[in-house]
Order: sequence, then structure tokens, then C-alpha cells
Amino acid sequence: MAIRNTTVSLDTLKKGFDHVLDHVVITDPSGRILYANEASAAATGFSPDEVIGKKPGELWGNHMGKKFYKALWRTIRSEKKEFAEMVKNTRKNGEVYYADLRIYPVLHSDGKVKYYIAIEPNISDRVDKTHSHEKVIKHLSRRVLYDKLTGIPNRYFFDKRLGEALKNAKSLSHARFAVMFIDLDKFKYINDTYGHDVGDLVLKDTAKRIRAALGKKDMAARLGGDEFAVLLHNIETEDDAVLIAKQILDRFSTPLEAKKGVKVTLSTSIGISLYPEHGKTKQTLLKKADTALYQVKQGGRGNFRVFEK
Repeated sequence: MAIRNTTVSLDTLKKGFDHVLDHVVITDPSGRILYANEASAAATGFSPDEVIGKKPGELWGNHMGKKFYKALWRTIRSEKKEFAEMVKNTRKNGEVYYADLRIYPVLHSDGKVKYYIAIEPNISDRVDKTHSHEKVIKHLSRRVLYDKLTGIPNRYFFDKRLGEALKNAKSLSHARFAVMFIDLDKFKYINDTYGHDVGDLVLKDTAKRIRAALGKKDMAARLGGDEFAVLLHNIETEDDAVLIAKQILDRFSTPLEAKKGVKVTLSTSIGISLYPEHGKTKQTLLKKADTALYQVKQGGRGNFRVFEK
């Protein structure tokens, strides 16, 4: 697993790993160490200040052979995947020890490596699992894939799942799915009238209402601002997508009581494109769902439309 499309800074990563009981170092793309936590000093005998700017092999030895390191770099640099193997290291005092090494690539939005996080778990029975590196990695991955405000998938995760749906559909002769673009109507008015705190409540509530209208395998995502998207899996006919669109609109028939004495009337507009009728690529399906959404807005909002050629 790589940590993808991240805007997480080095300082944020440091804070995440400062109190982890596992040995953690973070390197730049060339492998030079930018950070080592205190647990690293306990495991290796080298203080954090001693390791900054150096490469792990200069400190802990290159005991594993050329074939091993070639495979390591191919995995984390070329394939951009997590690397996990038992390794032999040397402490500062010359003592040899073995450890389960895991290396996670951290990627820019363009797919290039930003950092590598190298972790050797503390295998002591006394390790507090609330301070395990798995918890930090899971947290970072969630930050990359999910919208911070609403808790539902973000644009990147939606794009990833849409790509997977297309790939799967091409291997199945009768596969069909739908893409929906959903906009909150008059969201700027809500923000201007009631304030951004209420606006945030509206966005959270919108995510819940959309999600509640979907099946377990379907995805609702926030693309940004007041823009949402839905990926409907395994529909059989256009009518299936229309039914879900109607159910989403029905979910917005009840005003939101944002705070005492403040009820906000909500409505949404929905544009729909279908695979394979309206396209067989991400760009085409997204563009046609957006076109259908624009047509709804031109016609008065608060409704849905399936793309028409």
C-alpha cells in the first residue's frame, strides 16, 4: 500500500510518528534520512541527530545482498508499492539484530514519490497497540481518500473507484453502471444568510442524505464545495438509476434544523450518465453527467436528468 495523492507535510508526518513505539525513519526519494523518531534511537543506538542526511545502509549496514536491495527499490520506486521483508541490521555498538522492515511510499498527486516511511515494529509484548505504526498509516491513508468535513470519499477516491468500475466492466459483456453529479441548490445563499458554520452542517447532512439513499456497494463522494458524485454499481436499466435519483431528491424534502430556531430548506440537482450508453471512459462519463446537471439547473433546479444525445 502506498499513501497516495497526499498533501501531508513532513512536519505532520513527524508529529504522527513522534510517540509511536516502533522504529520509524522518513527519507527523501533518494533514500537520505529526513527524520527519525526517538524509538529509532532505542532500537539502533543512533540518536536522531546522528542519522539525519545519511542513508540507512551507512548506519545499519548492507547485509542483505544486491539482489535483495534491487527488489526493494523496484518495489518502492518503480512499482510504488509497500515493501515488507525480514532484514538483518547492525546497531551502533556492533550488535547484529533482525527486524521486520516495512517501507511505505508517500506519493504526490502526480504519482511521484515524495517520501518513504520505513518502519521496524517494536515486537515487545509490552507495546501499547494504540501507539502502533499501523494506526498512523491507517490514519494517513484515510486523510488521502476521504473528505475531512463529511467523512465520505473524496474526489481522488471517487476517480479511483470509477477507474476500477470501468476496468471491471470491460471484462463483463453485460456490465452497466451509472455516474451522478449532484449539486446543492443555492448553497451560496445558505452560506451568506446563515454563516459558514451552518453551511458546514448542511454539507455534512447532505452527505448523510445521499448515502442513505444508496446501496451498500454504491459510492457517494464529495468532489469539493457543494459538489457531490455517486457511482451506482450493477444497475440493469436506466430506470434503476432514475429510481435512485428520485430517492435522493425525496431525502431532501425535509428541512434541516441546523440550530435552534434555524431551519434550512434544501434541494439538489442531479445529472446522470450511463455506462456503456453514454461513454466508456472516465472523461466521457463525467462530462456527460455534468452536461445533464447543467440542463437540470437551466430548467429550474431541484430535479434530475439523464444525459440525452
